[in-house]
Amino acid sequence: MKFLGNRSPQDFFSTFWEKEILHIPSAVEIPTEPILESDLIEMAADEYFEARLIQYNDKIKIQNSPLKIKNFKELTGKWTLMIHNLNLYNEFALSLEKTVEFIPKWLFDDVMCSVSSKDSIINAHIDNYNVFILQVKGSRKWLIEKNPDKKYQDDCDLKILENFNPDSEFILNPGDMIYIPPHVAHEGISLEDSISVSIGFKSIEDKDLVENYLVNLMENINTDDFLKTELKNASTDPFLIEQDIVNELYDRMNRLVSNKEEFSKWVNSYMATPKKKPEITDDKLCFDTFKAELKDGVFCFDEFIRMSTMKQKDHFLVNLNEYAFNLDEKQYITLRELIANKHLEMENQDVEGLENILFDLYKNNLLMLIDKED
Repeated sequence: MKFLGNRSPQDFFSTFWEKEILHIPSAVEIPTEPILESDLIEMAADEYFEARLIQYNDKIKIQNSPLKIKNFKELTGKWTLMIHNLNLYNEFALSLEKTVEFIPKWLFDDVMCSVSSKDSIINAHIDNYNVFILQVKGSRKWLIEKNPDKKYQDDCDLKILENFNPDSEFILNPGDMIYIPPHVAHEGISLEDSISVSIGFKSIEDKDLVENYLVNLMENINTDDFLKTELKNASTDPFLIEQDIVNELYDRMNRLVSNKEEFSKWVNSYMATPKKKPEITDDKLCFDTFKAELKDGVFCFDEFIRMSTMKQKDHFLVNLNEYAFNLDEKQYITLRELIANKHLEMENQDVEGLENILFDLYKNNLLMLIDKED
C-alpha cells in the first residue's frame, strides 16, 4: 500500500513495527487546504479541546487551552501549537484514521496536529507509543537517535532529553512521512512555517497495566476471607516469618489475581477506556419512546466512544467504554458498522435486536438524540 511505501502490512509489521524507523516519501496525497487555520484557532480557543501552545523565547513558555489567538501572524518568535484528537473534527485527519485501520483499532490513540513557525523546535524527546508523522504543509527536519540516554532536563516544564546525540536525519516535505517506534528519540526543526500531523498508537506499558488491573481488582474483590495461620509449636524466635508462610501467601495472592476469565474481561474494558467520558444527565426518554425515536429520529454517538471485542465460544464480548455486552454475531456486526461510522449521524438504520443495548448507551450519554431542526 502507498501509505507504507508500497510495502504490505505484513512486511511492515515484521520489519519495522516497534523495531525500526521507516522514512516514506510521498506516502499521502495532500489535498488543498486539508486543515484550516481558522478551525485550529477556534479549537484552541475552546477549553473543551486539548490544545497547547509552546513558545520559545528567552525561556520556554507553555499555555493550555483555552487560548486567545486571533491569527497565527500575531504570535511572535518561535512557537508550536499542538491540538489533539483532530480526527474527531477534521475530514482529512479522519481519513488518516481510516487509512491506518490495518493496525488494531484498540491500539489507536489519536491524530494530533502540530503547527510551527519557521525555526521552531520540537525538542528531543521519546514517546511511549508508535507514531507516524506526516508533513502536511511546509517542511521539517527530524533528527533521530535510536538508543538514547533517557535522562531528562531537570529545569524544564517539558520532558526534554538532557543528552541527545542524533544518528540519523530526515527532511519531510508535504506528503512525506516517517514512522518512529517507541522509545526512539526524535527532535523536529521547522525549516519554514509548517503543519504536521502525528498518528499515534498506544503502547501497553507494564506499570500502567499493573496499576489499572490492581485498582480494578480492589474495587471488585468480594471476599472477607483471610489467611488462617495454623500454629503448632511454640515459637523459638517470635520475629521470624517461616518460609512456608511466605509460600502460602504467595500462592494465595496468585489465586486472587490470576482468574484468567475475569482478567480477559478486564482487558476488554481496559482497551476500550476513552480519553474523555461524557457527563451523564437525567433528562432521558423512557424505553418505549426511545424505541419509537429509533425509527425516525436522528442519533449520534459520543465522539470519544471506544469499542473493543473478544470472541467467546458462542458470542462476542463487546465493551463500549466501561460498559460490557454479550452479542450474537449479527448484533456484533451491526454494532461494529455503527461504531465504525460513529462520525456520521445515525438515521434510518436497521438496528433490530440492538434496541436494549442502544438504550443503555443512550442513558449513559454515549448515544445522543439530535434535534432535527439543527
